[in-house]
Formats: sequence, C-alpha cells, structure tokens
Amino acid sequence: MRSPRFTLRVLAIAVWLQFKLLRLEGIIFTVVVPPVLYTIVLVLVVQHAGRTDLAAYAVLGPAVLGAWGVAVGTSGHVVTEDRWNGTLELVLIAPGGGWLVFFGRVLATSVVSLIAIAETIAVARLMGMSLDIRDPGLFAVAVAATVVSVAAAGLITAATYVLARETRLFTNVLAFPLIMLSGAAFPIALLPEPGQWLSEIISLKWGAQLLRAAVGAEEPNVAVALVMMGVLTAAYVIIGRAVFSVVERRVRYTGTLSSYD
Repeated sequence: MRSPRFTLRVLAIAVWLQFKLLRLEGIIFTVVVPPVLYTIVLVLVVQHAGRTDLAAYAVLGPAVLGAWGVAVGTSGHVVTEDRWNGTLELVLIAPGGGWLVFFGRVLATSVVSLIAIAETIAVARLMGMSLDIRDPGLFAVAVAATVVSVAAAGLITAATYVLARETRLFTNVLAFPLIMLSGAAFPIALLPEPGQWLSEIISLKWGAQLLRAAVGAEEPNVAVALVMMGVLTAAYVIIGRAVFSVVERRVRYTGTLSSYD
C-alpha cells in the first residue's frame, strides 16, 4: 500500500510537470478568452433585462464554468498528447498510478483557471456592474474547493478519454450539461424538477452557491454546501480511480492502448 507521503509526492510532481508544459497561447485561448466572452454576454443580458439581482450569476458564473471547461479540456488534451508522444503507456504503468498523474495535471491547469475570476470581475466592472467580496475567507475556501472539485471531475473524463477516438467531441458534449445543471449562470429554480434533482450531485452547484454567498448575493447553508463539496469531490476521485482501473484492464487485455479497436 502506498504511503500518503508517496501519493502527495507523485501528485506534486504531476502538478509541476503540467505547469512546465503550459504554453502562453494555450492559456490565452482556453483560460483567458472564453470567460471574458461569457461575461460580456451575460452582463449585457442582465443589464438589458434590468435584473441587477442576478449580477452574481453574470459575473461569477463565467469563471466557474470556465474552470469546468478547462478541466474537461485539459483531461482530454493530456490523454491525446501522451498518446501522440508515446508516453501514455508509461504513465499508466507508473508506480504512482496513471489516475494520480492525470489528476495532478488537470489540477494544475484548474489552478491556472483562477485567472478567470479576476478578469470576469474586472470586465463586469468596466461594463458598470461591480461585486464586493464581503467574506474574503469564505470566498477563498469556495474558490479552492471548486478548483479541486472540477479537477476531480476531470479525472473521470480523462479515464473515459483513453478509449475515445476524438476527445474534442466529448469535451463539447460534456461542457453544456454542466452549464445547465450547475446553476452557475442562472438560478437552479428555472430548471425542470428532474434537472433540479440532478443538480444536487453536481459539485459546481455548491461551489457557485458559496461564491455567491461570499459576495452577499445569496444566503445558503454554508456548512451543508461545504460538506456536499467535500463528499462529491471525494466521490469523483473514487469514481475516477475506479474507471481508470477498468479502462487499464480493458486496454491491456485488448492491446489497444495506443490505438482503437
């Protein structure tokens, strides 16, 4: 059984590796540009409708959704990149476990996505819509919990991408359901009842609630939201690790790790 120290060391090395592999153009087009565009659109919609009560959704929503998009996109990119470079086999047979390496790499890019929070607030302010962070401590906790949670969700998608022919297609397909169910860009109450039930198992919903609470736009049960974030994040990691185990056994049995059957 691997010790916690060994696990943390592997995770730290994976994070460091991904930071070294990051390129400026990739950060611009995946982290910087999309949240700005989303913010402009949502702020204009809110201002046109005269719904200033939804300002937190228009400003913070794009940042949360941007973090999710980065996590899903990165999980697909790292699998494809490793396959092209011929290193996917080495990652999956590494002593630390392929799932841990991929989790660290997705986590690193998710941390970089924090840029979106500052820029969405700045862009909204330039457009005449400002938010004040009334509880900096809660805001910091909410941001950290959201980043780790989206990285954990990205671990699940990374495992499935090992079997995928085209990761970009799956990236686009997975992005929009989370936009709808997270309630980051609009209130959950607007969804049909089945959608509201499904949103309970989406960690982004709870993270967005905590962020809105930190700016005084919402008064959720903070303790419940934090517990749900912790439980769902742990569940995502467990599921992602389990899926990785199933996928590894399958590709080893079929001999299709570097190709598709």
